[in-house]
Amino acid sequence: MFNDEELAKYGYQFVQDKRLMLGNVGYSPLMPAMRTHFKEDELVTKKVLDMDFCFQVYVPDAPMTSIVTKEQADAVNVSTEELDEAAKRNTVFLMQYAVGELTPSDTPIQHRQWVVGSNAYPFGASIMAYPEFFTKVSQDLNSDLLLLAPDHTGVTFKIWESEIPEYTDWLRGRLDRYIKEHVEEQDILSRSIYRFSREKNTIEIVQKGETI
Repeated sequence: MFNDEELAKYGYQFVQDKRLMLGNVGYSPLMPAMRTHFKEDELVTKKVLDMDFCFQVYVPDAPMTSIVTKEQADAVNVSTEELDEAAKRNTVFLMQYAVGELTPSDTPIQHRQWVVGSNAYPFGASIMAYPEFFTKVSQDLNSDLLLLAPDHTGVTFKIWESEIPEYTDWLRGRLDRYIKEHVEEQDILSRSIYRFSREKNTIEIVQKGETI
């Protein structure tokens, strides 16, 4: 086991070495709470629709991570594009994503809900920066997907089946109520409703009044 000093020294190696950084970097939601610890232009970030993600180096065999700053990236001569490509390669492996059921398996398919979470780290919602993850899921369910990511812990989804315009307003009301009752202000990731498109292989924001 590491003591605190050894752990800090071991972890720091991973942001001082380009190979180690690119081999262990993944996405992390840039939560409001994190913005209080860093200046606005201090981090390397990626914008995904109305969400912001930073890059986080996961230190193997140690309970720690390190958020990549622009200063650290410049020091090892790594670009945002390189970090993004590496995070795409690493994300599923590093985060150990898994899909869990939120509703009984005998629930009609149009009413069933699932959640994508991480078995390794508490930032399961970072999967929103890697929409390709949902490709096989949508193919298996033979449907586009409706996605919700109110906080950093994970992404709830169901099949895209309703053509009732009022449903979006009803769902937004439920999402807002959930956030109000269960999510601290500093932990809110998104109040939006998203759609994963099988045809485009992308995540899109569902606009108010749009049928889903």
